[in-house]
Amino acid sequence: MRHILLGALLLTACGGAPSRFAPHDLGGGDLGVAYDFSLVDGPIADAPAADLAAAKDQASADLPSPADAPIADAAIAPDLAVPVDAALPADLIAPADAASPIDLPGAEALPSGDLAAAKDQAAPQDLAPATDQAAPDLAKATDLAPPKDQAPPPDLAKPGDLGCPGVCNMAPPANCDTNLIRTYTNPGACVQGMCAYPSMTQACTYGCYLAKCSAKLSYLGGVEAYQSGTATMVALKGGAAPSGNSVTIIAQTFDRGAVKGIHILYSTQPNFANPADVTMIFDKLVNANEQWYGLIPLQPKGTKVVWYVRADGYDGTQLYFSDFGNNFDYMTF
Repeated sequence: MRHILLGALLLTACGGAPSRFAPHDLGGGDLGVAYDFSLVDGPIADAPAADLAAAKDQASADLPSPADAPIADAAIAPDLAVPVDAALPADLIAPADAASPIDLPGAEALPSGDLAAAKDQAAPQDLAPATDQAAPDLAKATDLAPPKDQAPPPDLAKPGDLGCPGVCNMAPPANCDTNLIRTYTNPGACVQGMCAYPSMTQACTYGCYLAKCSAKLSYLGGVEAYQSGTATMVALKGGAAPSGNSVTIIAQTFDRGAVKGIHILYSTQPNFANPADVTMIFDKLVNANEQWYGLIPLQPKGTKVVWYVRADGYDGTQLYFSDFGNNFDYMTF
């Protein structure tokens, strides 16, 4: 009954009448009965918060203190005490988490239009073009040029050098160059596909033969005349030769290599005027002598040809074969 009075007093203080008391069985007999003081209708729903607070204070003053309560009631009084918020309708209680979004930390600094765009949705800085990925390096044509180490090797750039058979170490033997002895150093060098060997020379006073210095020119002889292309001899003095054929002159000299030049001098005019010079050519060796030959051209019929042979040495020596200065001659027919 005390609990019923407490509820009636609370409702009276709030200015309303109870509409329904709904007991709830809490279990454990009568001691577990609680009452729901929820208001279905009545003026308390519209009561201001100040009146509710005054009603709570009045109800607390009318209740006896726990020290005055009987021992039996004190054992169950805490369980039967009505929670403060049980007297209020559920729709009047403001949940703690029902705050407006504007109460969120930092929300007051954002304009309403910016609430839809969160700061963390902005493009991260590391997605921006990196400075080391800039395009200038691609614009440098020099970067696209072939590396130097891909250029053709020097040997391939000069195909002629590929003609040398390995190392140039086969220098030619020493030889005669006019009156010079020429010797070659070994090894040589490859030049435009051929082995080249540096050389040095030694001059000989009288001439050179087989890479050796010759002795002084000392002999000119063995002179003979033939109708060219035949074995028919032409007499050295008062000879005869057909006008349709040339006359071949042969001569021999000694020492080998001592002749700088050997010549046939002939004239078809009286007194040996205006002689012509025919240089003789080396023919062969005859024993220790060198043999030479030369041709007197064909002449018109009835022409008298006067001739002789002269040999010149490297030291300036001159030898004549001329029938002791009388010269040789033949007549064409």
